[in-house]
Formats: sequence, C-alpha cells, structure tokens
Amino acid sequence: MFAGRVLVDLYSFVYEPNFPSKRKKTTFSVGLIVTDKSNNVYLIERYLPYAMEDYICKKKKHLLQFYKFNTKKAIELGKILQKQNYDVDIDRFIQISQSNSSLFFEDQFDFPRGQCNSLTKEASKYASAFVLFKEYIRQNLHILLRNAWREWFEETGLRIHGWSFDNFMLTLSEIKAVLVEFTGGDGYTYTQLYFVINLDSQNVEFANCRREYKCILTNMNDAAKLLESQDACVSKTSFKTSVLHLLLTGFGYPKCNLTQILYYK
Repeated sequence: MFAGRVLVDLYSFVYEPNFPSKRKKTTFSVGLIVTDKSNNVYLIERYLPYAMEDYICKKKKHLLQFYKFNTKKAIELGKILQKQNYDVDIDRFIQISQSNSSLFFEDQFDFPRGQCNSLTKEASKYASAFVLFKEYIRQNLHILLRNAWREWFEETGLRIHGWSFDNFMLTLSEIKAVLVEFTGGDGYTYTQLYFVINLDSQNVEFANCRREYKCILTNMNDAAKLLESQDACVSKTSFKTSVLHLLLTGFGYPKCNLTQILYYK
C-alpha cells in the first residue's frame, strides 16, 4: 500500500436518494475523463449500437471485430435484426452508415468507462448512490482508479510513455471526480463515476490499431456541443455535457454538489 493520503473532490449530479427499490435495474460504472493542457478531451466513438453488439456477443462473438471494421456487413446484419425485432438505434446506425446523416445512436460518443461489479454487490447496503460511492471511494479509491485506467487503455487503444499505475498512485495527492446518474432509453438507471485526469498529450500514443473503439481527441467546447446534440437526438439527458461545462468553468459550475473525501493510502 502507498503511504500518504489523497483528497478527492467529488462533484455530484445525483439527486435521487431512494434506490434500488423503485428501479428495475441499476448499473454502476467507473471511467476517466482525460484532458490535456490545450483544453482537449479524449472521447471514444462506438462502432456499433448496443443492440447489435449484444446480439453479436451472444451469437457470433468471434465475429465482433469483423463487424466493427466492415460497415457493409454490419449494415446487412442490422437490416436482418430489424426484421426480427425493431430497434431505433439500429435504424439510426444504418442511416448514419449509408448517408453520413446528422443522427446519433445512444452513447455513440462517450467517455471511456466500464461496469464495476463490486459496486453492484455493495449497492443494497446503502440508502443512495451518492452514499455508496462516497463510502467506496473512502475505502477503495485504488481499486476504482485501477479499474478506470484499465478501461481507458482498453477502450481507447492508447498508452502513455513511461506510465505505471504504481507510480501514478505514489505521486497522487488530490484528484477530482464527477458522479452522474440518469435514466437510459431502456428505462434503466445508470450511475457513473468519472475521475478527471490531465495529461501531457505528447506522451500519449496509439498502442493498438484494433482498439475496442475509435478514439478522438477534440476541443472540450466542441465535445460539449457534440454530446448535447447526441442527447437531443436520442431524447435523453446523460449529464455528459454538464460534466464538460464543469471542467470548462474550472469546476465552478453551479448545478452540482461538492463533497471532499479523504482516502488514506
């Protein structure tokens, strides 16, 4: 274990205190929002909508990479699936692929993140998502950060020259995190924790040309507009645009709550 302590500034967009009794399903995920000194942010772009990825993983998992990088075949599969069980996101994907339209499918552009099963197991012990994450951060910050970094490297295909998790934790004394919660198009509740990291982009390079998703480095203002347009297209509020406004205002955005947490290494 690393000596010392870490101060975590937790900015929360979670207002609903009574879970999980009123919800069909709640998922918890952890990720990174990585920026650079030029006010750019790293986003991922998904190749396929969730419904298609889910079908391929269940029926033809060995062909997932094939469909990701073969748009023509992915469109053919999408049309077959639409005849079996219509999905609006697959319809959007087909239109986007065929005409480069201004449509988006749900979470097409996103921050890298992954589900955290240990949080799901702990959820029933706490009265709210906020209390769950606050206590988990206090006790298990290193686990959350390790998971978040792993997902970021896997989903972006990037690597950082000379970086190691042990060195990162050894020098870490403070970090900002953002907790958001929203209802997806499927009616389920999604609770997501993002740690905010600022990197020197000169030390970042692609390590895997067959990465899980496309990786985009773009200006934060442009990213906020992109995510806002995406939310409007799929008729939901994910708070991703609010998170970027929080960063752009130097964490002075008024529509969230700030809680400070001490984690002892």
